[in-house]
Amino acid sequence: MAKVVIDANVMISAAFGGKPLEGVGKALKQHDFFISESIMEEMEGVLKRLPKKLSAEQIRYLQEKMRQFLEVAHRIPVSTRLSLSRDTKDDHI
Repeated sequence: MAKVVIDANVMISAAFGGKPLEGVGKALKQHDFFISESIMEEMEGVLKRLPKKLSAEQIRYLQEKMRQFLEVAHRIPVSTRLSLSRDTKDDHI
């Protein structure tokens, strides 16, 4: 069983279905799912910006899906910083 970390934007996209949901669903069923405090903060930031683009009903749906993801996630501290991403702000994972 692999240890899987899913980016905040992929998790948010998964709440709307399609390929992101398939990938996240597969990861949740077959692997251990981990999330860091910084990914949770990123998700909160994205959710705060979405009301400009989505209806209240869509926001509620998305918040519920995020709650479900977080219920099964193992929370882990980030103790080491690596520079792996082309986008340095994504190196917090």
